[in-house]
Amino acid sequence: MRACHQGLTGAGANATHRQLRQHGLPLAAKLATSSSAHKQGLSGMLQHRQRHPVFPTAAAASGGSSGGTGNPAATQPQQQGLSPPGTSISRSSSSSASSQNDVESGLQRGSGSNEPQNRDWLKLVTVAAIGIVICYADRSNMSTAILPMAEAYHWDKAFEGVILSAFFAGYAATQVLGGSLADRYGGKFVLTTGVFLWSLFTVLTPGAAAAGTVPLLAARVLLGVGEGVAFPSIHSMIARNVPTSKRSTAVGIITAASYAGTALAFGLSPWLISRFSWQWVFYLFGGSALLWLPFWLPLNSYGMYGLLTWLPTFFTDFYGVKLVDLGGYTLLPYLLQGVVGLGAGALADQLLSSRGWSVRSVRVGLQLAGMLGPAACLMAAVSPIVGGSAEAASALITVGLGLSALTLGAVSVNHLDIAPRHAGMVFGAGNTAATLAGLVSVPLTGWVLQRTGSWPIVFGLIGVHFVVGSAIWAAWVGDKPLPEDGPDEGAALPAPSAR
Repeated sequence: MRACHQGLTGAGANATHRQLRQHGLPLAAKLATSSSAHKQGLSGMLQHRQRHPVFPTAAAASGGSSGGTGNPAATQPQQQGLSPPGTSISRSSSSSASSQNDVESGLQRGSGSNEPQNRDWLKLVTVAAIGIVICYADRSNMSTAILPMAEAYHWDKAFEGVILSAFFAGYAATQVLGGSLADRYGGKFVLTTGVFLWSLFTVLTPGAAAAGTVPLLAARVLLGVGEGVAFPSIHSMIARNVPTSKRSTAVGIITAASYAGTALAFGLSPWLISRFSWQWVFYLFGGSALLWLPFWLPLNSYGMYGLLTWLPTFFTDFYGVKLVDLGGYTLLPYLLQGVVGLGAGALADQLLSSRGWSVRSVRVGLQLAGMLGPAACLMAAVSPIVGGSAEAASALITVGLGLSALTLGAVSVNHLDIAPRHAGMVFGAGNTAATLAGLVSVPLTGWVLQRTGSWPIVFGLIGVHFVVGSAIWAAWVGDKPLPEDGPDEGAALPAPSAR
């Protein structure tokens, strides 16, 4: 459900190695079929309200959101003169600059291997994860704030859908661009720029809303532009700086942080609105980046939409939960999702490195559990089983979101299985597909509700989406590097980047 992390299912996000090889499509074309599937899943649902995921994971198949673990083809002897992704295989000024950065950053590779030997990878991942917490708090606060905003400005549900979906227009626009820039020049500067943009337009949102429709829509689009580079740039840094055996764990930490950010926004926003005003939700969350930058800037060498958007509205409309009480119903699901997400990445790495599971078995098993389980829980949450109890529905949704986090060991890392040298761009392509689904599904869900007034229909459509998506994923998922990702022999993986 995560962001859901997440479209039809991570089916496209890494279309299968087999089929792509047969058709010989260029890598960029393959990206289009990227991890859209999973990430759109709940996109459809809660995305109307950015009353509001890197699955993206991302992904959709997020988001959205290091699966190279256990893949021998991902580690090959490093040869001098080979440059990072996006540059010529031959020696050039750019490759020389990259080599110099590697030396200055103090990073090293094992002798005779291109496996990253960055011992500080956990520090990088931790600080990047805090950045993702801020990212998702800034995008999720609108899910609650839009309730009093709609009253103040007399918005109907259809117009709210337009406001909320405007974010996804900007978010989709910078996914591939952000990943490509990070693959070529390093992810640190790309992520820093994104944080500046999304924080700025979060703080400007109240003023934009007071100024009128056009300024508000512009602020929402530009918020998305800034946030669109976050996951692709971080995944590019993971490919460069995290050892292969730890990549699923790293992706699990990063994606779990998106759930934590959502939980933070859902937990604090009702209190801030009741205690101060809705404007302070944007001021405080937007300004939080000032506390993060001093920790991020000194670093060197590191590399679901769905339910999230509609969850506050669902409990308010379907169960009559008051605004001040929303935190109790919307916080726990994302806390559990974050905990399971942390464990999912570590579990995937363990199964691959110590239990002898194949990459495909791990990716398929975790993805199916993370999509079919949530589908069943969503349907139960609006069925007679709950007896009209908001608490029972919340418990089911909590379990469903927890199960959805298992996809962090599947679709959220599969781009690292099939395209480790272009991880940022591939992730960005998959997240773009998932985001476009959110752009359509958010207003569409609002339209369905306005026409039918039926949450069971909305949840039913999402459930079908998950079932179909999981089947496509199981049939298409690839587990080996694509030939378009680089030479089969003698190609070095991306070098650790100090940028």
